[in-house]
Amino acid sequence: MPLAAPSTCAPSSAAPAGVAPAWSMPGPLVLRLMGVALVLLVLAGAASAWLVARSVQQDALDRLARQQSDEVDLLARLFAGKIEQVQKPLRGAATRITPQLLAQPAALQRALQQELAAAPWFASMTVARSDGTVLTHLQAHQAGTLRDSGVAPQSADEPGLDEASAAERALLQRTVREARAQVGEVLAGGSAAAHIAFSLPLLGANGQVLGALGVSVPLPSQALFAPAVTAVPQQGQARLLVFTRTGRILFHTDPARVLGSVRDEAGLRPDAACAPAALGGRAQVQGGYLASCADMPLPQWTVARVSAVPDLLGAGAALRRGAGQAAVAAVGGCALLLVGLLAWLAQPLARLGREAQRVRRPLDASAAAAAPGAGLLPPGPAAQAAQPWAETGAAAKGDEVAALADWLQRLQQEGLRQWQRSDALAAQLQSILEHAPVGIAVSRQGVLQLLGRQACQMLGYGVHELQGRSARRLHPSDADYAHWRTRMQTEFAAHGVLDGEARFVRKDGSLMWAQVQARPLQPGDAEAGILWLFEDITAQREVRHQQEWERTHDALTQLCNRASFEQRLGLLLAERGQAAEIAARSGNVAVVHADFDPAEAGVLLFLDLDHLTLVNEVAGHGAGDDVLRHVARLIDHQVRQTGWAARLGGDKFGVVLPRCSLARGQAVAEQLRVAVQALEATYHGHSFTLSVSIGLVPLGDAHWHDLRTVLHAADMACYEAKRAGRNRVLTQQVLQDRGDAALTRGLRARQA
Repeated sequence: MPLAAPSTCAPSSAAPAGVAPAWSMPGPLVLRLMGVALVLLVLAGAASAWLVARSVQQDALDRLARQQSDEVDLLARLFAGKIEQVQKPLRGAATRITPQLLAQPAALQRALQQELAAAPWFASMTVARSDGTVLTHLQAHQAGTLRDSGVAPQSADEPGLDEASAAERALLQRTVREARAQVGEVLAGGSAAAHIAFSLPLLGANGQVLGALGVSVPLPSQALFAPAVTAVPQQGQARLLVFTRTGRILFHTDPARVLGSVRDEAGLRPDAACAPAALGGRAQVQGGYLASCADMPLPQWTVARVSAVPDLLGAGAALRRGAGQAAVAAVGGCALLLVGLLAWLAQPLARLGREAQRVRRPLDASAAAAAPGAGLLPPGPAAQAAQPWAETGAAAKGDEVAALADWLQRLQQEGLRQWQRSDALAAQLQSILEHAPVGIAVSRQGVLQLLGRQACQMLGYGVHELQGRSARRLHPSDADYAHWRTRMQTEFAAHGVLDGEARFVRKDGSLMWAQVQARPLQPGDAEAGILWLFEDITAQREVRHQQEWERTHDALTQLCNRASFEQRLGLLLAERGQAAEIAARSGNVAVVHADFDPAEAGVLLFLDLDHLTLVNEVAGHGAGDDVLRHVARLIDHQVRQTGWAARLGGDKFGVVLPRCSLARGQAVAEQLRVAVQALEATYHGHSFTLSVSIGLVPLGDAHWHDLRTVLHAADMACYEAKRAGRNRVLTQQVLQDRGDAALTRGLRARQA
């Protein structure tokens, strides 16, 4: 984006460096955005005005349609109720006609006359036998012709039977044949003489069809439509009609249209006339008419109302004109506000573009320094991407957006370099996983993410077989897996690290014991991932559980017990004494002195935990035992390469470093003290900081050949460390600066 002229917007040459002007002219990109925004604003205003007017018009029409549909539904329910009232006396009469009454035509005729008198809206009543022949036909206020059951059915030309009677006879025959009720059949005749027929099958005790009973109701009868129509108010020129599924009109507000075809009705679509359910119970607008339909399921009639659509177009046009004027005023005000707002919002971008152009030269120099010749980028895609920098800056001079693109390109190159570094780290990690002598695994939320080759070989799986699988498959049972997870959570909460033994199951089903160390990848957040290191100790565990191992080791800490410790220390002191005696007999004082030189004689450490009683009292003895186990593992890891450790009882531990100088022994003791002090245990919401007092005795003093004397000296040194304030190391230095002769005399006196 070009910068503004110095005389108007840009700061003068005398302005202090780094001070931005009060106003900067937006660049071409922002000006184009302003133009597009104004055009969109005008279009949005015009569209909004049109949509509002259209929405108001449509809402009015929808309200009218819903009201009309509700009225049609009400009429359909009222008509259905009238049909039910017509059928009720018919069902009562059918239940009273028994097989005995069918066998007595005279009694049947008298019974039908009573039924006709009780239901004045019936125009006729007819009974047919099971073979379809008419047994009795009565019309209102007169007796019908009594026929014998053996007589064949009459034809339509016989005296006393008109077209309506023939249609009734056909209806009864269909009722007997189909053994089901017929409802709402239209009998032939003009609009004034038309009838609606209803029939029911006459059933015996065991369900067989004995005959059929049918009645007819005059179509203009008040029993069907007229009372229901008066229950719903008429609106304007609306037409109400009832028609059959064949399209024959049974009721119409214009009596001349009765028995006509609904296909001739204006405002009703032909498909809706043939299939009224096509309207779906909703009002439809067609040709300036609003039509609503509702079905009457039992007689399969349809009730419809057709009304002229009110003149909403004129009102909508006026509304659109008013909305257009309001939209023009609103759009004009919004356009002015939008221009000012965009110009104000563009100020940071304009200043940023100017600053990008100002610092372009240092950026180009930095890009040149990052080229392959400068050694910052290796040859490859990143080096090729760094070449076009100067050309891009020259081509984009004066455009702040291009300057920002340059910055983003530089950031992309930096990201590429970071990706290359991460790729190198990934390669190193893969090399570690391939060649590490111990098993390495990384899990996240119980799912194995990475596994080293050694870990897969220990478990008998391929390199990628366990990746992405649940860690549950490495445990023998669900209970074992749940116990391990609980232990892991407890250890992480108390110490932040897990160090112990675990039992796994190999792919072939065999069990494997491993020494496991685990810690979260992010301290305090085990959900982010856990790093596992483990070694196969199946063979060592088998040896450990032998009787000799159990006799010489402490069950709680897995260290040597006091008896085993004293036995090994006694043997060490005895070997030292024998070597000194042999050297003394030979008279080689230099050899005697060399055997007991502090640089190789070894040291004894006596450790006593401080404040363990407080842990037992506050968190319980279980927590105290857990502390002892952790301290024992810590001591064992520290000294296993140079000596051995043992639990001497309670919270006391002993360490022997056989060939260790006094200075090295003091350094090891100090390391143990610092490591124990770094342990921070948490139990039941209480945090405990541990410490240890250590007494150190050098084994190079020839006077300390007795086991009891050495242990007592170490115990006294530890006691003095506690008296001096705890959490410290004290050395019991008894070996003084003696001559070789005096040392030899002491050894000979001991031999005597």
